[in-house]
Amino acid sequence: MAIEKLTLTELQQHVADGRVSRPDREAQCDYWYDWFCKDSALHKKTPQLAERALWVAEQMGLPFDQFYISLKNSCPMDGTLYDVIRLFHVDGTREEYLAITPSLGFRSMKGKAELAYRHGKYAPVEKQFANWAALKAYIKTLPSNCWSR
Repeated sequence: MAIEKLTLTELQQHVADGRVSRPDREAQCDYWYDWFCKDSALHKKTPQLAERALWVAEQMGLPFDQFYISLKNSCPMDGTLYDVIRLFHVDGTREEYLAITPSLGFRSMKGKAELAYRHGKYAPVEKQFANWAALKAYIKTLPSNCWSR
């Protein structure tokens, strides 16, 4: 049975002990909300996406015990499958979230990366980048405590 809300603290432990790489579908349901790829592909995607989620969360100063992860494999009408990392605040209000797309699959935006987030009362932000490396470079320019209240 899937864990409803796997916090980043718990995700960090799953990465450390290798649980994110378990090939069985039930284990992968702890991380994935929805997917269009084959079940057998999930365990190959999860470790890299988990590492990216933890890196972004650390860089932006998210409290690991207050955010949970939800992975989604998306299928655009015009393009190829792509993965989205979603981080939501555990309070469930969705007033605070991040959506990280390392590589979009839409034909017109193929390979571009995207970062969307909302923090408290501030308006949502959505930015596109040439690729994952450019998104990382942008995040490195943010103050390390940019998510602090």
